[in-house]
Amino acid sequence: MTWLGGVFHRGCERQAKIGRSAMGLLHGALVGASLTAVIWLLWASSPLSGVALALMVFPVAFLIWAAGLILAAPGWLLLHVLGARCQQAAMIYGGGVLLAIVLAFLSGARMPLEDWRVFLTASLMVVAGVTVGWVVAKVAYRPAALP
Repeated sequence: MTWLGGVFHRGCERQAKIGRSAMGLLHGALVGASLTAVIWLLWASSPLSGVALALMVFPVAFLIWAAGLILAAPGWLLLHVLGARCQQAAMIYGGGVLLAIVLAFLSGARMPLEDWRVFLTASLMVVAGVTVGWVVAKVAYRPAALP
């Protein structure tokens, strides 16, 4: 076990198989798209327009989350190889990746950064990343079989 696995180990011997890992990524994309649609719903001017906006955002958000999870899978594989296989490691990884994406987007976007809604949306997206990390780990991993 590596030093990173020792940090997150605490009785967290887990196994993942390819099929469960793929299902974890699928569930993560669905949860991420749902949370993104809810975040967009919060900024709508009326409930009806919010629901319409959320329904339009969901399919696009699903594709973006699925692509993002596929691109993030090598990092997850690295954590797995290093022995960090618990949900806490996945949550930190998901939140960290989303934080990096949000900060990159905000630094490149021409948005009024003094607007509090920008930071609230960014914070909610990081929470979505943490939640998706938890979902992926919860679906993909099972306790290791005893020898």
